[in-house]
Amino acid sequence: GVIMATALKYLNMFRAIGAISGAWVYGDLVRGTHIFHDNRETTIIPETVGLCTNRKDKNGTYIFSGDILEFINEDGDKSHYVVSWEDYYFGIKPYGKHTADTVDGFDEWYAANTTVVGNIHKRRDDN
Repeated sequence: GVIMATALKYLNMFRAIGAISGAWVYGDLVRGTHIFHDNRETTIIPETVGLCTNRKDKNGTYIFSGDILEFINEDGDKSHYVVSWEDYYFGIKPYGKHTADTVDGFDEWYAANTTVVGNIHKRRDDN
C-alpha cells in the first residue's frame, strides 16, 4: 500500500531548485527550465537538476546526483564524495574534485554506509 507507493514515486525522480521558491522541487520529467509532476509544472534552475539514484544513505534519505556524501572509515576518518551521473552510470568523485575524470563505482554497500551532508548546489541545512 502506502509504503510501496512512496517507494515507487522515486523510481524516475528528478530534483531541482525552484527558480521562484529557491526550494527543492521534485518531478518525474524535466524539459528545459521546467519540471513536471502530477500535471503540475514548476520553473527550475536547470543547472541544479539531479537524478535519483534509487539508493538511500544510512539514514534512509534518497541520494541524487550532485549530492555530497560523507563516509567515515573504520579509523573514524571522514571523506566526502559527490555523486555523479555520466555515460548512463552513477559514480562518486572526491568532493572538491568533482570535475575530475576519475569516477569510482557507486553501489548499494557504499550508499548504505554514507550520509547525505549537502549538495553541490545547496547546503543540507538550506533544505
